[in-house]
Amino acid sequence: MRLRIDLAAMPDGTIADTSLQLQDLASGRWYTEATVRMTFTEPDVCAVRLSQQSPGSDAEIGTWGVGRPELSWKLRARDEQSGLRPGSRTLLAVVESPLGSARLAGTLDASARFARRMLGMTSQAVAEPRRPLRFVLNVADGDFELVAGQ
Repeated sequence: MRLRIDLAAMPDGTIADTSLQLQDLASGRWYTEATVRMTFTEPDVCAVRLSQQSPGSDAEIGTWGVGRPELSWKLRARDEQSGLRPGSRTLLAVVESPLGSARLAGTLDASARFARRMLGMTSQAVAEPRRPLRFVLNVADGDFELVAGQ
């Protein structure tokens, strides 16, 4: 699973366009759920709107965090036996920050739940990083960078 974030500064807030890439899994494995969580460290930063562009016919999406500095998107397979198809999904957020904020910092966390069929038995596992990744979003030029020293 990979994430890419693009920014656009708008008069009513900053739009974070996050691309969630579900990569191909080994034979006999499939995604059943993927969660992305973005938490801003500045208390005056909050989500105004969260949405997605076409989650696909194989997925249902839940979003939460409007009015808070923690934004979350959860993609769930409509059918756990078929799972989520590998590919790119676009998750959108309009984020409000104090006037003149040039950089927004926070953490990025993601997890993927997948199923595995072996010898006729199905089991599930979760893949996630050991700790959230720290990031900085440069609002002026739209750059997203991970902070060294994880």
